[in-house]
Amino acid sequence: MKKILVADDDGKLQLLLRTTLSEAGFQIVEAADGEEAIRLAAAEKPDLILLDIGMPKLNGYEVCRRIRHDKDPKVAKTKIIVISVKNYPVDIRSAKDVGVDEYLVKPFTLKQLRDTVNRHLSLK
Repeated sequence: MKKILVADDDGKLQLLLRTTLSEAGFQIVEAADGEEAIRLAAAEKPDLILLDIGMPKLNGYEVCRRIRHDKDPKVAKTKIIVISVKNYPVDIRSAKDVGVDEYLVKPFTLKQLRDTVNRHLSLK
């Protein structure tokens, strides 16, 4: 079973993502702030991270930067999909510059979410 770390401080969105992705057969781990996201990425070694940019303690850009520089290659190469309301080109470019694999703008449909996750996990 593929494991996904959902890192977002919005409890309602976490519930929606947890429910949707659990029903699709994924194991879900959740973080409510940037520091917890880094800790859980190292401890849980998820296959994919859904990462909000605007989180407490450490923003998503810094979380991604630290994950990409992790000493464990499995952690450093984890697929990262940003989920954010920030949709300006500078936001997307900044995310790509720190190593994000894809940028999904909120609001998104559940189909968009499933398709994006499946594509990055090479599932059909």
